[in-house]
Amino acid sequence: MKIQIEQKSVARTIHPEEILALTLGQLKETAELHLHKEVNTAVISVPASYNYNQRQSVKDAGTIAGFNNVFTIIASTAASLAYGFTRREERERNILMIDLGGGSLNVSIVNVDDGIFEVKSVSGDVHLGGEDFINNLVSHFVQEFEEKHGKSIRNDLLAVTRLRPACESAMCKLSSASATMASVEINSLTEDINFCSSVTRDLFEELNAKLFQRILNVVKKAMHNAKVTQSKLDEIVVIGGASHIPKVQTMFKEYFDETNVKMNVNPYQAVACGAAIQAAILCNDKSDSLQDILLVDATPMTLGIEAVHGVMAPIIKRNTNIPIKKCQKFTTFVENPAVLVPDCQAELIQKQRQEYEHNCHAHDTSKAPLSRKPLNIQIKIYEGDNVQTSDNNLLCKFTLPNLPMLQVVYQRLL
Repeated sequence: MKIQIEQKSVARTIHPEEILALTLGQLKETAELHLHKEVNTAVISVPASYNYNQRQSVKDAGTIAGFNNVFTIIASTAASLAYGFTRREERERNILMIDLGGGSLNVSIVNVDDGIFEVKSVSGDVHLGGEDFINNLVSHFVQEFEEKHGKSIRNDLLAVTRLRPACESAMCKLSSASATMASVEINSLTEDINFCSSVTRDLFEELNAKLFQRILNVVKKAMHNAKVTQSKLDEIVVIGGASHIPKVQTMFKEYFDETNVKMNVNPYQAVACGAAIQAAILCNDKSDSLQDILLVDATPMTLGIEAVHGVMAPIIKRNTNIPIKKCQKFTTFVENPAVLVPDCQAELIQKQRQEYEHNCHAHDTSKAPLSRKPLNIQIKIYEGDNVQTSDNNLLCKFTLPNLPMLQVVYQRLL
């Protein structure tokens, strides 16, 4: 993907990585001025739903910005690291970290025991955050303007752009404990038409009811993947700018034990502090407070290869602690010799082959048994949790030469 911009009256086409590199480069300069030394390593927080290509793009941006080593960490995992680091306890505990920011939702469940932070599960939605609440408000007022004035501004980019900050201010006002109504007033929104309206907290919650339910569904999914129940969670920490919305706070307090829900953590510093702690660990910082700290991360998505009929054959399932090494047996399949069959199905193929050869010898001696000949097999590695590889993300592919092919000519297995 490329973005076209205009710089000093000259049109340019640039990659998103270049834009991120400008921001990271500025942060690098600021850090070096503060520390009075060169900074060559960076730990950058990313959403839980980022795939490998998106993470690699972030790392590429860091390289462009001048960093020699760039690592990524899931935002909610970083926040869990910061929270557990500053609130050390002797007992083992499970922490559910919910990071609801402006653009995405990230959820991590981390087991903390004697300085070891073991990630049990991660989950998230890159299209669920404060911006989505604002979008619903904008859509509501665009429809209201059309009903009041008989004119649509859906395609009026300037009018919608002016409406967005007004909706954001209204949401921020409704996020305060005392406000139950917020006004939206814009002079000459379009064609000298003034727009004046208001939104109540009840209406705001009604407009975003589906989004609130999606938030809870992502949290439930993380709990299901970690195989923990509400009673097994010792602390539920909610951070992020959008976590100030009263409905969000009420929803979590009602779903969990209210005494275990913590909302007093600085939502704007927790992720950065966790990333800084991980950076110190990776750089072998000798501070006493870091000597017993270890983060055992997990794979955010399932890893596997393409099997027969384009089906994803999982090898390393999501939320498996890393580093990890796993092996699985596959067999070639004649209906499409370029793909493989998992071992459990390969045993059935072997049995069918033997039966077929036996029948050939018993009834028609002129028929030769099934042949085996070498075959070059292309292995495609994917990440994702969908059944079909076409719905997952292709990581890489390579070829294994001279593998034996097991032929099955009379019956489709699948």
